[in-house]
Amino acid sequence: MQELSEINGTVAAVIFRNDENGYGVVKLELDNGETTTAVGCLPYVAPGEMISAEGSWMTHAQHGRQFKIEQCSRMLPTSAEAIYEYLAGGTVRGVGPATAAMIVDRFGDKALDVLEMQPDKLAEIKGISASKAKDISAGFKKQAGVRRLTEFLCSYGIQPIFALRMFKFYGNSAIEVVHENPYILASSHIGASFAEADSLALALGLDGDSLNRVCAAVVFELVHNSGNGHCFVPRGKLTAATSQLIGVAQELAEDAVDRLCETGEIVCCTVAGLDACYLSHLYEAETYTADRIKAMCRAKDGGRVNIDALIDRLETANGIKYAPMQREAIALAAKNRMLVITGGPGTGKTTILKAVLAMYDELELETYLAAPTGRAAKRMTELTGRDAATVHRMLGAKFDEDNDRVVFTKDESDRLDCDAVILDECSMVDICLMDALLRALPPVLGLLWLVLLRGAPQSPWKAARAVYADGGFLSRVTLWCVLSVLFALMVSVKNAHPAAAGEIVLTQDVMWNIGNANSFALGFPPQDIRFSMVRFSYHYLTELVFGALSIVSGIACYDIYVFYAGPLVLAALLCCLYALGICFYRGHRNKALLFTFAMFLFNCASLWTALTNGTGSFGNTNMMHLITNVNAQGTAAVFVSVFVILFTEMARRCFDVSWMYLTVFLGSFALVCFAKGPAAAIVVCSFAVTMLFVLFRKPRWSRALTALAGVLAVFLVVYLVIFSSGTNTSVHFGFKTLEASAPRQWLRAWMGDSAAAGAVCMVLGAVLHAFCMQPFQFPLYLKGLCRDIRGLLRLPAERLLANGIVAGGFLAYFLFWHPSYSQLYFVLIAIMFMNLLAVDQVTTVRTRAGKAFCTLCGAVGLATSAVLVINFTGGGMRQLARNLDIIPKYPYVSTASAGDEAAMKWLQSNTPQDAVFATNRIHSMANASDGISSLYTAMSGRQAYMEGYTYAVTNMGVSEAVVAQKQAVNTALFDASTAPEEVLRLCAENGIDYLVCSKQYPGDTSQLSGLVVVYENADVTIYAADQ
Repeated sequence: MQELSEINGTVAAVIFRNDENGYGVVKLELDNGETTTAVGCLPYVAPGEMISAEGSWMTHAQHGRQFKIEQCSRMLPTSAEAIYEYLAGGTVRGVGPATAAMIVDRFGDKALDVLEMQPDKLAEIKGISASKAKDISAGFKKQAGVRRLTEFLCSYGIQPIFALRMFKFYGNSAIEVVHENPYILASSHIGASFAEADSLALALGLDGDSLNRVCAAVVFELVHNSGNGHCFVPRGKLTAATSQLIGVAQELAEDAVDRLCETGEIVCCTVAGLDACYLSHLYEAETYTADRIKAMCRAKDGGRVNIDALIDRLETANGIKYAPMQREAIALAAKNRMLVITGGPGTGKTTILKAVLAMYDELELETYLAAPTGRAAKRMTELTGRDAATVHRMLGAKFDEDNDRVVFTKDESDRLDCDAVILDECSMVDICLMDALLRALPPVLGLLWLVLLRGAPQSPWKAARAVYADGGFLSRVTLWCVLSVLFALMVSVKNAHPAAAGEIVLTQDVMWNIGNANSFALGFPPQDIRFSMVRFSYHYLTELVFGALSIVSGIACYDIYVFYAGPLVLAALLCCLYALGICFYRGHRNKALLFTFAMFLFNCASLWTALTNGTGSFGNTNMMHLITNVNAQGTAAVFVSVFVILFTEMARRCFDVSWMYLTVFLGSFALVCFAKGPAAAIVVCSFAVTMLFVLFRKPRWSRALTALAGVLAVFLVVYLVIFSSGTNTSVHFGFKTLEASAPRQWLRAWMGDSAAAGAVCMVLGAVLHAFCMQPFQFPLYLKGLCRDIRGLLRLPAERLLANGIVAGGFLAYFLFWHPSYSQLYFVLIAIMFMNLLAVDQVTTVRTRAGKAFCTLCGAVGLATSAVLVINFTGGGMRQLARNLDIIPKYPYVSTASAGDEAAMKWLQSNTPQDAVFATNRIHSMANASDGISSLYTAMSGRQAYMEGYTYAVTNMGVSEAVVAQKQAVNTALFDASTAPEEVLRLCAENGIDYLVCSKQYPGDTSQLSGLVVVYENADVTIYAADQ
């Protein structure tokens, strides 16, 4: 190895300088009085700088003797004359010889100190504005930062080129970033070797067993193997190689692989029975390539032309007789979207190629010819007489200076303008280039691969066999069809029009939601359509949309909700859940698909006990709510998914996003608030805690603080305007939910009722209840939670947010209760994110016992879901049979009848929109006293004086005194002891226009003899109070 020499001198002139890569050629005046030329990495070098360099002497064929710099330290000039030369050399943006002279004349040898520490003083010079002074100072500080970083890294033997790249990406915080994680130097965008980064890390005192070190070694092994043509490395081989490389226990390498999977730097999945570990970009490239190839293989173009006749014409025109296999290959090129032709020299591939080109010409197809190398493209041109290009040239390759990488102008947003591509020697095309090519192809384009080597390349289908994401779309469509059928059985059939089904017991919550949608047609802001003179306070996004659709389309809100909304919301839900999985798992399609299905397939541990009630023993009604509760949980899950996707992408960019992006982000959270208040409450609390961690990671402050303040402000405004009235009076703090839970009762029976045992029972009961709610997901979630806690300070923001939602949702579920059991919505949003985090741990279970336990728990959850589906299907089919009069109707005291619907249709068609009616039907059943009835408002779209009152208390915060007053009025209206004149007075005082008397419910009508009967049938009589 050549011994390094050392020189010291001052830069007399800059002959050449490249600010992109830092390379410079300078003339040095050495301390001994000699002048020499020096070359090397000298970022932003300028005349007047003093340099102390190590390197070697060399003789250039054209420029003679030069000193090649390997390492150097640089010092700024100190004399006024040298400072002038430094500034006048153009090294600082905005400073030329004239400006340099003014600065040095004013500040002398303190000029550089002024530029760095007191830039405002520059504005004192005539001709330098305040903004220009700021720009000059910023340019100088940038160079100073590069210089300090270069000196720091060079002192540890790191080449200056890597300092320039570090500064380009991390700016003045680059030194701090290196101290935090020296292995950032070995990342792909910096380019130093692992050995260099490892040497620096150990010199800085980093522990040899540091997780950062082991992670970097794992990535190095994958990068090294990718250079040898391997897209993935089996996990066992990867951890063994990493352990041997840096001398650590293989268990540490396993932990590092898990950590890298969580951060998305690598992807672990099963390929051909192997636990494969990919660099994330190689996994994405390989899965996309496999997916696209499968899609192209399934598509056929046959039938458009007579292929045999066409080939016969080609034979006649070219005076050639094709061999049977050649003829078959030409025919396949016409029928298939993709074709691979392989064979050794002299097997007739060139003949096939020319025939295919002639055939495509006759079919008027625009065909591009390409090859991976210039030599192969030239040979292809010679063989065919057509222009052929390299793949890079065809795709418009260019260098992205901002990210130091090659990018292609042709991609999914600007595809190739052709009908077919013929690619020569495709076995030489690596997976990333193939990915780029396939992304640039039009969706229906044909691709012909010619492999001119003796052996065929490895089949791309082998890599695709383990990837079931290609079937993901079909799987999600199938799931949507199944869920839509369940919605039809659980909602549509059970809430069919009484006019068609006859006597039927309708779902009160469904009627309540339909009434909410109807209220928007009566005015805005709406009032509770069932309880007059009270503002409607509820998360009414879906009802608002349904009401608007009804007004625009003329379709009744009843029909929109009961028949049309379910499939539409379920389609949006499945799309958003899958998109959330893709974002959260950084493109891992298997996990995204499993997460989407897990939301429905893995339920609680109730097993057969769920058959009778359709809910089970542990309160996990997530599947039922997602399918049927389209106005609440389904819609909330859609917008929560959108919000988390936007937050995740923003956090990964360190909040370096546009104001428009931030506006959309805040808008998505506003939609969450309007979709479901309890979900928004949990999300906002978790978001606030997450942002406390994020703010310590030096994001773009203006955007991060705006996001935090905006989310808090949106929630506060929505809460005060919409939710506060009902929440403040109906949500209570207490342990009723936990006290009533089955696991809590089991523990109490086992441990007794002492105070100490009671406290232990509460905690263990909560944990056991959570496990019973999600037996498959909960253990996996705990496994990931332990790892997340260990790496809390480095945990990605999206995982912080997800963990916070899970913890907050379960805590709120156990600590609060609501008379209508609405605390359930706290835990439903938590279940969604427990699924998200649990699925991420599926591939980390490696022990036989762990896999057996997870399999058992999964089987329990799957069995419960199957039992629930049986219940849902059975209940729906029985109701369908009743609707069709195949089996007898339910013998209920009161039902919704065809007469009820006919009366309400009359009321809707023959009364003004602002009409108010009172009714004796204020309970769900004639023999009940629950204050829950929503039938007439749902069917008529008219305002009721008081159809029901329970939800007005729990959701709108109406006081018991107001309810009692209205009950007294309503009772008097339908009481025989009330004088007819008193009935008219009460109607006039309370703005009641019509009295609707259900003959199924108690109530006299003799006192109404003075009123005009405007409508009557066997079930309902309607009186006009103003006639």
